[in-house]
Amino acid sequence: MGESGLGKSTAFRSILLASDYEQLTPDQTPPDDKKQYFYQITAQNRDIAERILDKALLHGIPVIVDEFNMVRSGIFKSYLDGKFPKASPYYGQTPAPGFVLLMTGNPPEKYKGRSPITPTLIDQTVCMSWTKPYTPTDFDEILAAALGGKPPRR
Repeated sequence: MGESGLGKSTAFRSILLASDYEQLTPDQTPPDDKKQYFYQITAQNRDIAERILDKALLHGIPVIVDEFNMVRSGIFKSYLDGKFPKASPYYGQTPAPGFVLLMTGNPPEKYKGRSPITPTLIDQTVCMSWTKPYTPTDFDEILAAALGGKPPRR
């Protein structure tokens, strides 16, 4: 959680890219090669979030969920449990290992349309909140240091 534009989603994307993951578009299914992939759910595709999450869980792919608290929070429960929801076409199938949700959000008390984090979600996740007034430049420097001096890839 943190201010808009700080670089929270960029941090996750940069770490994945620096670890040789490639981003897939929501309509892509991962090829049968040995590369590592990830998806990202954004404001532009959150209406198909469940389809993206289904593919990611089925294939064991990380998903960055940008502004997760603008997505209907109930959809995350099954996925956080590592199971397909009953409404999924994959319900009952065994997911592949490697699926993880990397979720970022803005404080609901400051930004309209954001839901507060539910106690259930808190219990199922590791939550971090940036309270210092970092600028995007400060955040980039912190991220570059964490990536061994490599600047973040946006």
